[in-house]
Amino acid sequence: MNVTLSLKTIAIALMATAACASLAEPNADNRGRDLMIKSLRGKFAVNIVAIVSQQDSSGSCYDTLKVERSAEGKIRHTFLAPICMQGICSMDDGEHSFIYWPDEKRLVKQDSRPRDEEADRRIPLALRNYTFKFEGQCQVAGLKTLCVIATPKAPELEVRRYYLEAKTAYPLKLETMSRGGETVVKYETKDLQFPSALDPHVFSIQTLGHIDTTEHRRPSDIDPDRAAAVMGFLPIMPKGLPMGFQIQEVQEDVSKDWHALIIRLTDGLVRATLYQWKPKGPNDSSVKLFEKNSQREYRGIRLVILADLSQELRDKLLEAFISDAESHGADLVDFGFSPR
Repeated sequence: MNVTLSLKTIAIALMATAACASLAEPNADNRGRDLMIKSLRGKFAVNIVAIVSQQDSSGSCYDTLKVERSAEGKIRHTFLAPICMQGICSMDDGEHSFIYWPDEKRLVKQDSRPRDEEADRRIPLALRNYTFKFEGQCQVAGLKTLCVIATPKAPELEVRRYYLEAKTAYPLKLETMSRGGETVVKYETKDLQFPSALDPHVFSIQTLGHIDTTEHRRPSDIDPDRAAAVMGFLPIMPKGLPMGFQIQEVQEDVSKDWHALIIRLTDGLVRATLYQWKPKGPNDSSVKLFEKNSQREYRGIRLVILADLSQELRDKLLEAFISDAESHGADLVDFGFSPR
């Protein structure tokens, strides 16, 4: 079985939309911060059905998805377009997550990731690395929307404009603004409904005919100090990371095709995932890469980093691993991560 590293089919992060009318307020910074904290916590306490246009991994076009989310936090994403993606869906009921490829007649099941712990780690980091300012209000998908500007303290990163539904702080649209002035819409909600109830069948996968079902163990947390013994090779770890990024999780992922170390990074708002494994050979095809990625091979270990960042910034994160390995003889070092 090929292992698919596709952030857009596993987890679709929704946040912000449209140009806001500026409203000057003396407490704009506090209001912006409080709105972003509420949004990042992700506890919206309403049923949600949304149609979302999302930039694809190439950055050249947009996918259309239907998002269905229960008040309890169960969530399903279904691709409506383009045709090559139509029908692919991911679903998480809080206990297990599923990814279904109907054309390939393939279903993958694994344990869910704990969401509360992720928010608890991301929020303090976001507050450290960004300043937030309430910019004003507008309408997105016909709803009253509040706009928050997130300005990074690292000058290389883009300014981010989030558009949040006024009552719930549910993210409706996200724009990024480069230092050169280019604005890019990362995703935008075209329609949003808050139904009083959702059909419970929404949160079950309905398949047709014979399906190749794989139960994939969720990557397990490992102590970085034991990673070499667990992985069978000496992982490449950084002494520090640029642009305010920190390591949030170090995990082991095992399947019949590969044995990889997964290192999850974030600056609080932007996520990145770095994979390390010993390839079977120069034509190792155990990994399909659909997301924006940069990769290197160092001392017989392949490193691949996936992140919605420019190639220059992905390379900068990746280089932090390599340069520290060269400086310190690829020793495991303390980088401030405490396993749960």
